[in-house]
Amino acid sequence: MVSAGDSHSAALSRDGRVFTWGVYKDSNGYIGHSPGLKKAAEPMEVGALKGTPIKWIASGVDHTFALAANDFDVYSWGCGEQGQLGPLVTWQTDGKKKEDNQKHLMPSAPFQLRVHGDAPGLRSAAERLSYALNDNFRAFVSEELQADEAADLTEACEAYLEHRQAQLSGAADDRLRVRSVHCGAYHTFLLTHTENVYACGLNNMGQLGLGSLEPNFTKARTLTRTLTRTLTLTLALALALALALTLTLTLTLTLTLTLTLTLTLTLTLTSSPTAPRIPCWSRPSRARASSRLGLGIG
Repeated sequence: MVSAGDSHSAALSRDGRVFTWGVYKDSNGYIGHSPGLKKAAEPMEVGALKGTPIKWIASGVDHTFALAANDFDVYSWGCGEQGQLGPLVTWQTDGKKKEDNQKHLMPSAPFQLRVHGDAPGLRSAAERLSYALNDNFRAFVSEELQADEAADLTEACEAYLEHRQAQLSGAADDRLRVRSVHCGAYHTFLLTHTENVYACGLNNMGQLGLGSLEPNFTKARTLTRTLTRTLTLTLALALALALALTLTLTLTLTLTLTLTLTLTLTLTLTSSPTAPRIPCWSRPSRARASSRLGLGIG
């Protein structure tokens, strides 16, 4: 896999190693390629990621993301002036402190997406996971009763209680598995396995899809709620624009796009687009309910 920014490029090897070359910049000019190195004229392995298998990389104009093979750990480095590197980076905008930003030219500690991770009042992983499961089930029941007021939801309730007990019986894990990362010019999207889209970075043109031009930029991983519980085809981004196509599919779809810019096309197709999901039980009577419940959560 290869990704390209404005003045830098990155490559992912078959064995999960990451290489970069070129240079990163911000509004004050060149930052460098890595601490102590202004420019790299040939691919150099990202030493901070040695020993950590990587499955996905993406580049914006001057930032790079890497997703670990465990699907949880997300690494970012380069320019974070508009919040595009995520929550762990505080960027110095004062030109006199420009040297301080060189520490961000290499990935350090990864961050993870967590269920309702920014929700106030939910202090523990168990509380956040329980809240999400209850919220999903309420949404499912509401949809079913709107469609049929006399619907028998006994099987669905039993399936939900069994699933909830299984999820909370051991140590609660509120981490969200990340499927892929996509970078625009100065912003970033993370797509989870439960088909939720999280965004950070510049939002001056509404490119984060938050329904508002405020905040102008954010380093917080913000859920793009309009895309929640939908089937999302994600495309790599060109310049400052992001494109998400939402489709309800009842047959096999072949999508062909011809763009004037060279884009990487990533298609993520799954069933049951309008509701959360959990693994199906073996009992046929629960198959329908089971397919509608689970961790399609934000």
